[in-house]
Amino acid sequence: MNHTRTLLITILLACLAAPAVAQDAVDTEPIDLSEHASLSFGTKGQWYWGVAGGAAFGEGDQHYTTRFNLHHFVADDFEVNFTFAGWYFDQEQLPNGEGDDTFGGSFSFGFRWHFVSKETWSLYLDTGIGVMGSGEDVPPGGTEFNFLPRAGIGGTMQLFDSNARLDLGVAWHHVSNATISGSDDNPAFDGVMIYAGVMVPF
Repeated sequence: MNHTRTLLITILLACLAAPAVAQDAVDTEPIDLSEHASLSFGTKGQWYWGVAGGAAFGEGDQHYTTRFNLHHFVADDFEVNFTFAGWYFDQEQLPNGEGDDTFGGSFSFGFRWHFVSKETWSLYLDTGIGVMGSGEDVPPGGTEFNFLPRAGIGGTMQLFDSNARLDLGVAWHHVSNATISGSDDNPAFDGVMIYAGVMVPF
């Protein structure tokens, strides 16, 4: 009998406490799903997508590109990025007839360190490498498959009151096949690439 009375008292106390527990649950602050987008630029864990255009100028040839970029901050102010790009190669024709203008596509990955990171702007060092295929030899006398190492410097700037960023930079742009077809079939291209684009958080 004593056990039954104890059980009934326990149930009664639980029923009396239930409304207070339920009220505490209602008063709990909801999770802000937009918190990620409002984080300061360069915070670890952020993702950005972006589009950009650029042009590289070397001896006799010009390379033009349109890029789609993904940026992921793996640490504060340090990002890994992935780039899918389309290319147009304006090439100077060689005396042997090689050097037709052509199109290409590439995939690259790289790293950026935003060594100066303020609320509305940043400066960064950039490096990376990629692979590229083209419809004709690039540069003339080379091959249709090449590697794309790069290194440069740039900056970002907040656009108006949004979290989007203007992305500007200049880089060393190199195209060669790393002698995979032999040292006599690797006329490398070196140029200065300038680019501009937009980065948007997601």
